[in-house]
Amino acid sequence: MNLSLLQNFKANNFFLDPFPHIVIENALPEKLYNELNEYLSEKKKEIIRILKKLTLEIASHQKLLDNIYIIIKHYDVHYTIALLALRLDASAPRFSDKILLKDSINPLFTLASKEYVPLNFSSDSSHETIIISGPNSGGK
Repeated sequence: MNLSLLQNFKANNFFLDPFPHIVIENALPEKLYNELNEYLSEKKKEIIRILKKLTLEIASHQKLLDNIYIIIKHYDVHYTIALLALRLDASAPRFSDKILLKDSINPLFTLASKEYVPLNFSSDSSHETIIISGPNSGGK
């Protein structure tokens, strides 16, 4: 442990500081302490000035940033859908005059690791068909 010996000049006391990197009030001569506070105050003011300047510069590009945000959001949605499709081992539907459901399952069952019986169903355009789906798809 790095200990440093400090003297409190106002009270004329000495003590060991276990944290020498932390400035303790009145541990320095008053002139140095005041000078340090002035520098710290100026540092804070400079940081605020720089942040205000950067904010104004960035604000001048708001329209561009909004467009970039919309594009990122668009790709993020599609990326998320693709990841879910991979996780579920899903396949893209192919449209035709026939309905063919082969080993179809409700994706919620897969995500919840529930046991299920896959659905196999086919119908051609000569039959009127209604497919009922919903949260209680196991009992329909």
